[in-house]
Amino acid sequence: MREDSNAVGIDEASRLIEEELLPGDRLLWADKPRTGIRLAWADLAALPVGLIVFSGGLLFVVVSLRSEPDVAGVLVGAYAVAFGLFISTSRLLTSAWRRGRTAYGVTTRRVIVVRNALSYLAKSQDLDTLSNLGMKKKKDGTGEIAFGPWGHDEAVWKMRFHPYAPMPSLAFEELANCAEVYDVIVKARAEVRQQQSI
Repeated sequence: MREDSNAVGIDEASRLIEEELLPGDRLLWADKPRTGIRLAWADLAALPVGLIVFSGGLLFVVVSLRSEPDVAGVLVGAYAVAFGLFISTSRLLTSAWRRGRTAYGVTTRRVIVVRNALSYLAKSQDLDTLSNLGMKKKKDGTGEIAFGPWGHDEAVWKMRFHPYAPMPSLAFEELANCAEVYDVIVKARAEVRQQQSI
C-alpha cells in the first residue's frame, strides 16, 4: 500500500518541530514547504545570463572543432558551457533541495523554522513579540508568510527578487495552504497576548 506523500511530509515536519518544543509549547500546526523546482523572480535574471554564456560557449566549441581543431578553444568553450548551465540551474536546484529539508511549525507560543540541510538550523520567533506579520497569497492558495520587521511592507514583497532588498528575518515560504496557516498564527498570537493581559 502506497503512503500519501503529503501525509509523510506532515509527519516528518511534525517530528522535526517537536524536537524544538520548549516546556509549555504545544504544536498547533506543522508542515513542509512545497517541493520541486519553482521559478522565482530572481531566476528571471539568472536564466537569460546563463543561457547566453551557455550558447556562447557552445558556439566557441563548434567553431574550435570546425576550423583547425584547437584543444584550448574546446576547453574554454566547454568551461563556458558548464558555467552557463551552472548559472541557469544552480539556484533552482539548490532552492528545491533546501526546501525539501525544511519544516515549519506553529506552537502555542512560537513560530519555528527547522532546516536540516548541510547543517542543522532552527530559528523561532515568540508570538508575544511578533509585531509584524505579512502574507502574500497567490490565486491558487499557495504563498508565503513573513514575520518580523519586514512582514508588513508591500514594497519588500515587490522587491523580493532584488539581491540587496531587506529580507524578513523569518518566513514560511512555498506554503500550500497559506491562508489557513496565517489564521492559525493570528489566533495563536491573540491567545498569547490575551493570556499576558490577564
